[in-house]
This record gives sequence, structure tokens and C-alpha cells, in this order.
Amino acid sequence: MSRRSISFVRGFSFRVFRNTLFDSSPRKTKNRKLNTVPYITLALCLIAGASHQVAAAEAENHLAKARELAAADQPEAASIAFRNALQQNPDNVQARLQFGQIELKLGNGQTALKELAIAAGSLPEQETAVPLAEARLLAADYSNLAAADAEASRAAIRAISGLSDAQRARLMGLHGQAFLALDRPEDAQELFAAALTYDPGEPYALLGQIILVRRDNGLDEASLQLARLRDLHPEFAPAWSLAGDLARARSDWEGAEAAYTRAITLRRNHAYDLLHRALTRLALKDPAGAAADAALLQQTGRAGPGADYILGLVALQASDLAAADQHFSAALAVDASYLPAVLFAGVTAAAAGHPEQAQAHLVRYTNAFYRIV
Repeated sequence: MSRRSISFVRGFSFRVFRNTLFDSSPRKTKNRKLNTVPYITLALCLIAGASHQVAAAEAENHLAKARELAAADQPEAASIAFRNALQQNPDNVQARLQFGQIELKLGNGQTALKELAIAAGSLPEQETAVPLAEARLLAADYSNLAAADAEASRAAIRAISGLSDAQRARLMGLHGQAFLALDRPEDAQELFAAALTYDPGEPYALLGQIILVRRDNGLDEASLQLARLRDLHPEFAPAWSLAGDLARARSDWEGAEAAYTRAITLRRNHAYDLLHRALTRLALKDPAGAAADAALLQQTGRAGPGADYILGLVALQASDLAAADQHFSAALAVDASYLPAVLFAGVTAAAAGHPEQAQAHLVRYTNAFYRIV
């Protein structure tokens, strides 16, 4: 129904309603009670129908705009349009699926997980299995992603009908990453190997194997395999992030900075890369660059204690002990267990001549460190 037609219906309904209630001629007064109810009912039905048509039309407009923005690679604006569409029509599961996928692209793991879980309740599993698993990994929902063991994960993935080999490989790679995060490397390795039988180029499986190689065989072999992964998938951001980590482990600060910068340009959820590029820039004696990264980290909304930790280190390098103490304290207010800030809060207190405060921080750091080891 067009907006012009809707306006006509609303006007007609109002006139019916007004004339029925307020016509006081003697001829009609006698039968007013009898005549009023059906006319009021008709008017209300017409108004309700017109309002529903308006809401549906607005929802379709928002949805069309959201899809247009998504196709134009404008996920931030598309996210707003999808939200508006779902406010008008919350039962549109395809729109909810697409909204969840946009939130994945933006790196908003919790929102993506919420929307995709709702969509998964109404859509065939093959449509939602991969994005839902990606959302669980991004949201660190590892225990709900991984099954009891590798075999259970493989069986669950095999049971999903209608998946392509690439999709099965991706799911096994994602499950393997969850097992890695849960410190179950044997299960992770089994899933990575299984994934590569379906798709030899599956990036999450290759990345997981490289992480295990680094642990078992050292930096050189891991770096060699990682270079091949980056050649195969040059826009796979986690590979560049890992390349930055490996370069930092070798004290290759310039290489690390370049790798983290590449990761930052490839994904919007780049808080980890900003934090580690800032640390790398401090090693390069570039405090201004590190402070700029801390500011960008704050803008992401995912800074945690990291931004203040970086600014504390910048202040400490400049011998501004009061500012350093302020920033380390702010970092610990966000996360009291953030050990790097605990350590440097102690160092700062010692440099400022506060031995009791320094001892409290450093004892706490030492105890926590040895519990982890």
C-alpha cells in the first residue's frame, strides 16, 4: 500500500469515527448505540492495518539500505540500518543473519553471537554453522564452540548436511582454534589435520599448525610456514598479527611494526595489533607513535587496561613518574590482574622513592607470575 493510500485510509477512518460519535441529529440518536460499535471496529481495523503497512514499508526501506551499504563495504552504516530494520520487523531471520555477519566483520563478537544464535534457531544449520562458529571464536566462547574432544567435534561437523568441503574445513579449523585457546593442543592438532583433508588451504587450520610448530620447533620453522600462509592468503589478518609476534620474539622491531600495521589495515577488530604495535614502537624509541596507538586503542572501545599501560610506559620513558603512576593505576583500576601494569607500577614506585608501595606491587607480580609458570 502506498503512503498516499495509507493517508486516505487514515482520513476515511477518522471521518467515520467522528461522524458516528458526534452526529447528534434526532433521527440518528435513537439508533446510535446500535450503529456505533461496528463503525468503530471498522475504523480501528483500518487504522491498525494502515499502521502495519507503514511499519512494513519502513522495515523494507531500512533493509534495502542496509544491504546496499553492506555491498558498498560500509559495515558501520549497514549495522545501523540493520538495527533499524529489525526494530520494525524483529522476526526477519534473514535480516538478523545478515546483521550478525556485519557485526562479525566489525569485530563485535558478542553482538554477532547474539544475533546469529537467534537466527540459528529458525534457519537451516548449514546457513548459520560457519558464521556462528566464527562469532563464538571472536567472542572467546571457546567451551561452547569446541565439543567434548576432537572426535566429537568432527562427528558434529560431519552431521551437518549441505555443507561444502570448504565449509567443513573452516568449521574444523575454528573448532581447532577453540581447543588451542583451551590449552588442548592434541585435540587442536587432530582437527587441523582433518580440516586440511577437506581443504589444503584452510587458513585457520594452517595458522593453528604454525602456532603449534612455533611451540615445538622454534621460530625459524614457524616463520617459514607462516610466510607460505601469507603468500596463500595475503589478506588473512591473523597471519599478519602472528608475523608481528614472531618478529618481536626475534627483536626485529621494524618487521614487527610493519606486520602489525598490515593486520590493522585488514581487520576492524585490531585492538591486539594496536597494543603490540605500540609496544614495538616503544622499543623503536618512538614514544609519539606509541601514544598515537594508545589513542587509537581507546577509540576502539576495546582498550581494556592496554591504553593506559602504554601511556604509563611513555611517561616512564620520559621520566615523568607522576604521570606514569597515574596511568598504571588507571590500568589496574580496569583490570587489577593485568600483570604488566602491576610490574611497572612497582618499578615506578621504586623510582619515585616509595619502597613499601613498590614491594607490594612486585611481590604481587612475582607470586602471580610463578603461579602461571
